[in-house]
Amino acid sequence: MSEKPLTILHSSDWHLGHTLMGRRRHEEFTYFFDWLNGAIKEHDVDVLLISGDIFDSSMPSNHAQNLYFDFLTKVWQAGICRHIVVIAGNHDSPSLLNAPASLLKALSIHVVGCMTEHVEDEVLVLRDSTGVPELVVGAIPYLRERDIRVIGENDSAADREKQLITRTREHIRAVCDEALAQREKLAPQPPVVIMGHLHSSGSSVAEGDGTRALYVGSLVQIDADAYSPDCDYVALGHIHIPQAVGGKDFIRYSGSPLPMGFREDAQTKCVNLVRFAPERSIEQLLVPQYRRLLSITGDREGLLAQLAELVKSGEKIWLELIYDSTEPMGDLREQLNKAVAGSETEILRQRLADKSLPALKAEDLDEKLEDLDPAEVFRRRLDSKGVLADARPALIAAYNEILQQHYENDKNAVEGVEK
Repeated sequence: MSEKPLTILHSSDWHLGHTLMGRRRHEEFTYFFDWLNGAIKEHDVDVLLISGDIFDSSMPSNHAQNLYFDFLTKVWQAGICRHIVVIAGNHDSPSLLNAPASLLKALSIHVVGCMTEHVEDEVLVLRDSTGVPELVVGAIPYLRERDIRVIGENDSAADREKQLITRTREHIRAVCDEALAQREKLAPQPPVVIMGHLHSSGSSVAEGDGTRALYVGSLVQIDADAYSPDCDYVALGHIHIPQAVGGKDFIRYSGSPLPMGFREDAQTKCVNLVRFAPERSIEQLLVPQYRRLLSITGDREGLLAQLAELVKSGEKIWLELIYDSTEPMGDLREQLNKAVAGSETEILRQRLADKSLPALKAEDLDEKLEDLDPAEVFRRRLDSKGVLADARPALIAAYNEILQQHYENDKNAVEGVEK
């Protein structure tokens, strides 16, 4: 009888607590966790890796936290998955994730919420039930700007971006080197997996999927060659589309298990199943969806026809409707709402196509503040105040700095880390 291969499951970007147009998504998260628990049992998963953005906010609701801890508890109680490794993403609060780390460690759930002064804190040696080393994990959390960059008063945008990239690459390589050095001390020598939460060069993103810039006002992207080729797998988070990075099959984003925006309907949602037997194999497990998010476009007749087909399907669907016509909308809203009444199809948003904007009245718009990203809100504020073009760069830079501080405002970020 052949020995069972080490099996890991890589997931990320759960965004627990996420809402869409004011709608809570508790049922979808519960549905996903029920499926994920079943997948762990079906595929006899030894190690679960969760690569950041566990929560959608640094201050998640009690319900979102309950979902997280209930899932961890159920996995532990099932007794199949020996280890779970969790790293923080840019949406997460390091102190919140780290707070129960000591307790969770007793259950073989390992949490790395933030970078510390010692790179060894991010390297874990995981052992099987007999104490034999089975995996070395370099668990690199989201690297906050204040952790990796020396901030000077006269830093230009170009200098800031260059320093962020350089320091991130240095830290990644330091963790890779430490993980590989740890493996050299072990017998037998297990695979080495690196986890991270960042934006990789050349990765594909979807418009409107909720992926927030890691560093406001800077497009910091890290090349795939930052990782040692001696590593066996790199489990990344932050990008919501599952993909390999830089043409290297062993560097992967698992993507988000739920669609975060209406334009993700055509995307595959999956988790990555990685086996070492001893050759590495990577399989994408498709994540079934409790509900579809869908965006449809058309004129009056086109929208009503598409709605009729969707209602007929009986699927649970949340819809964005884009009116693509220069004809006045009139009573179209009422007709659309009547068409879906009593069905599993619900219209969450109605808006105008770009070509329709100049021809239609302002009251035909259905734009809400949550539809706009912070940069667009500030741009419109500058427009409303008549700020001249030559004065804008300095104001935008100052605004971006304040926004970055807001996103990283976790005063206890280094507490709760076991030294």
